[in-house]
Amino acid sequence: MKKINYGYIPDIIDETNHYVLGASKLPQKVLRLDGQWLDYLPEEEPQRKQVETYNCTSFNTLNDIEILFEEVFGAERNFSDRFTGITAGTKPPGNSPHIVAEAIRKNGLIREELLPFADSILTAEEYYSPNPLPRSLRKEGQQFLKKYFSF
Repeated sequence: MKKINYGYIPDIIDETNHYVLGASKLPQKVLRLDGQWLDYLPEEEPQRKQVETYNCTSFNTLNDIEILFEEVFGAERNFSDRFTGITAGTKPPGNSPHIVAEAIRKNGLIREELLPFADSILTAEEYYSPNPLPRSLRKEGQQFLKKYFSF
């Protein structure tokens, strides 16, 4: 049986250029002592509607960020998976988690309603457009970085 890849491309780790989990002195604060995150799960968003997006690395990364955002800041957020996919250069057959994380670190995040996965999107090309992104969306992503990543 042939395996089908729906978007996950494993990273080849380069410890000289990649951040490595546990390699730095991050705070050791445990956020959920009971390990239960069910009350923080974001609203369900299909990664595939009428088109396969190959954007699972963005969807998964943003779900984790949205969960942590609610726990840390006490506010629900729904960030645009399309924006993150476009800034990460994702296209079929997919992308790596490292590239997606770096795109977020460099380009920030925007609200889902600014670039939603609308039912009118019928192709991967439509999903990953507009590319290049308009200045207004890029600026919105930079505002997110200034607000939440100013360290």
